Amino acid sequence: MNIRPTRMVSRGSSRGDPTSRWQRPLTRRAVWWRIAFGIPLAVMLAGGGVILWTVYRDSRSPTAMSLGVTLFTLGFAASATCLGAWLVSGGHRGPWDGR
Repeated sequence: MNIRPTRMVSRGSSRGDPTSRWQRPLTRRAVWWRIAFGIPLAVMLAGGGVILWTVYRDSRSPTAMSLGVTLFTLGFAASATCLGAWLVSGGHRGPWDGR
């Protein structure tokens, strides 16, 4: 059994900067991506809240339930689209990319 010592990989920048990735200030692009993902997520959570409220109140109103389902579905679709666009744009960069 050949055991070699492994090299420690820093999660900071490749220049030897001791600042970790989560301690660096956010870029403007990262802030916009978080806002763009947060809005559909809030719509999805609001739709889920309307659905739960309708079930809790034992409401027979199809309008309230359909509003909740519509908000949840649109929020989920928009969140998935935003997440996919972020991944395709190269927003998901880890320490292995060297960026």
